[in-house]
Amino acid sequence: MVASVTNMRRDTEILTLRTAEDVQEAAESLLGSQVAKTGIVHTTAVWDGGAGQLFTLEINSETPPCHHDFFLLNLCRARADAIVTTGQILRRETELSHALQGPAEVPGALRAWRERCLGKATPPVSLVLTSGRDLDFEHPLFSGWTRPLVYTSLEGHWTLESQAMSHGVEVAGVEQPSPAGAVELLRREFGAATILIEAGPSTSRELYEPRLEIDELLLSTFGGQRLPESVRGKPFFDTTRLREIFPHRTPAVEIAAESGPWTIRRYSRN
Repeated sequence: MVASVTNMRRDTEILTLRTAEDVQEAAESLLGSQVAKTGIVHTTAVWDGGAGQLFTLEINSETPPCHHDFFLLNLCRARADAIVTTGQILRRETELSHALQGPAEVPGALRAWRERCLGKATPPVSLVLTSGRDLDFEHPLFSGWTRPLVYTSLEGHWTLESQAMSHGVEVAGVEQPSPAGAVELLRREFGAATILIEAGPSTSRELYEPRLEIDELLLSTFGGQRLPESVRGKPFFDTTRLREIFPHRTPAVEIAAESGPWTIRRYSRN
């Protein structure tokens, strides 16, 4: 499917959502009509370095902001039955929360959309894939809106169990923890039909190759000519490989943000 760039959006347009219907309309305008489709969903932000090469954006004080990208992340959380992240991300992003976020009435609109349009009355599971090293149970993720679950090795389970129990956090220990194993656990034990991957390139890439697991990629691309070195992360797939992996793509939506030009596009396998 060949897709082209559609009309330009002002980045501030996404800040005025008030109702579940507003969220549905905004979601369909960005991603197409099948917003509630189930499967394994990966969302990430990248920089277009030219010649089709994309680089993952690191999250820090120099990361170029985009309101639409932040909305997209929270829309994915609102869709999810479970969210997969890593202990490494928790160590790097000490204020990270999987709560529905946004300005003014946007969080309430997202929660209403989740409940009324998707029929999901309970919060998602937040699974943390970790070796157990330096895992801080005072991290906001473990006391937020979602239901936390630590997924680790048998040794990690032994190390973390007592501290986790004192914080009311469940620990699942397996012989060889992996991203694919985490997905399997969430499907088997929690009945998760829509699983969001919020992880770095090393972890998420395992769900692309060698056996394709990711059903849908929601990609926000920053098109500014320059990017601080502290923000340029590891290479992502180039655009040629993305077309090979995902035969279906929605038209790219172009966003005019204060930080520079962005595009948002949905890629899917079916």
